Amino acid sequence: MALKFIAAMASLVLSADAALAQGTQKVQLADCTGSGCTCSVTNLTLTEVAAALPIEIPDGAEDMMLVRAPNGTFGWSAMAPADLDVLYGGQGNCPLQLFEDIVPRDGSWHITDVVTDTSQCPMVALAGMGGLESATTSVNWGGRFHPERLFPETRGMVRWSQTGHLSWRGVVVDEKVEGAFARVTFTARLISPTLIRGESRFAFNMHGIGGMNAATLAAGGGCLTVTSYVARWRG
Repeated sequence: MALKFIAAMASLVLSADAALAQGTQKVQLADCTGSGCTCSVTNLTLTEVAAALPIEIPDGAEDMMLVRAPNGTFGWSAMAPADLDVLYGGQGNCPLQLFEDIVPRDGSWHITDVVTDTSQCPMVALAGMGGLESATTSVNWGGRFHPERLFPETRGMVRWSQTGHLSWRGVVVDEKVEGAFARVTFTARLISPTLIRGESRFAFNMHGIGGMNAATLAAGGGCLTVTSYVARWRG
């Protein structure tokens, strides 16, 4: 009886310790877009995440990453941060940063287009447009990441909104008339104090009903180009 009692008490203590750990351990977040993820240790516990988000906390969540997908939805993954970065279009580099500590460095930043996908825009592909560009700019961030400081020439032209702690989305054009639309958007994500990644998207559909489908593209009435870029601190 004594041994059973001791075993039962030990089980209760271990359960209590596990519950306490679950309530105080900080959640790791992978904030992902189509060009990779930013991985950080948030200032939220599992209990706080459960209260803030309409998602279930699975068994073993303390050993998982909370993932924010490009469409803004949240879920849990047991994948390693580097593997998540590859899954969402990155290079497999997603070091965990303290949530509140990542600030881009002041100084010279070199911005380079990495690749432009024109596969869904025949008119651009046939014309040989969509070439890669590069530029260098001097940035004083003021202790806070905002892409407008990296692209000062767009000030007043882009409506920026924050999509994550270290990520932004900018809208240049977003017009829709009777089903036809034209849309130009940017994303920017701070990966580390010396690295920013993002993409620009140009899309239109002049045929309205049917959306961006194969027939629309073949008829020349639809277009989607995606240009990925990287900005690196030069000192």
